[in-house]
Amino acid sequence: MRHRIPEDSLFPSGYPAGTPETLIEIGSTYTRKQAIEDGVLVDLSSTREAREAGFKAPVAATRHLWETIESGVGVAGQDLKGRLWDVCFMAVQAFKTFNEDKHLVPFEVLMKDTQGKLQKLKLWLTFTESEGFTIMHPEDY
Repeated sequence: MRHRIPEDSLFPSGYPAGTPETLIEIGSTYTRKQAIEDGVLVDLSSTREAREAGFKAPVAATRHLWETIESGVGVAGQDLKGRLWDVCFMAVQAFKTFNEDKHLVPFEVLMKDTQGKLQKLKLWLTFTESEGFTIMHPEDY
């Protein structure tokens, strides 16, 4: 795959001298499908919780977030479906009410940690038209 990139977006002014555009070749790409197959992302699209929360486009969670969701299962009455519902529902509500660029929407979810202590998780919902939604911890971005 070849893309034309304006030279000034790649190099400081005056370096290197040459044409107004530099041809670069992208050696490889890592697709969302590959990330799901590799376990880097967890596909949530077919879950009842994601659908009922209001997701109509594909949605995935990062492995890190998925492990956070799973980690509290069985603690103080927490179950996987309830924890997943909380994340999906809050993500959809944040997306609906966020008034800025919807490609990255911050939101929070209250969830018990492995010791049963209530924690406020700061999460991000990202969106691209070509791939759909991804829910993650900010450090996963």
